[in-house]
Amino acid sequence: SESTETVQRRQRLNNSTGSGADAAMRRVWLGPADTVTPLHRDPYHNVLCQVWGTKTIHMFRSEDAARVYPFPGGFLRNTSQVDVEAPDSEQFPLFASTPRWEVRLGPGEMLFMPSRTWHYVRATTPSLSVSYWWGR
Repeated sequence: SESTETVQRRQRLNNSTGSGADAAMRRVWLGPADTVTPLHRDPYHNVLCQVWGTKTIHMFRSEDAARVYPFPGGFLRNTSQVDVEAPDSEQFPLFASTPRWEVRLGPGEMLFMPSRTWHYVRATTPSLSVSYWWGR
């Protein structure tokens, strides 16, 4: 059974993020070191909150979509074909010169990513994060 304190904290969190159509969607990310999320983009604004552990995030501008080589159509059209950590320069020649930002996120830190920002994530230690998505 949950403690009263845990229930109260959850209620405060739910109240702080609104409800209905304008509410933030929340996702919890829990995993071991070296967990990777491939380069992709989401249709929502995102605040990634690092609770414990560390992550490295590589971000690319939304307007550079052609240079990150998304899969053509279908379910994976928001996902890049490029392995960010070992790109094939012959197959993806524009990728190496594409501007990027690299951020190391630690406990208690947050990162805002505008909607459609391309991003690749690697947990560098066991990690717990929470994402808040909203808008488009």
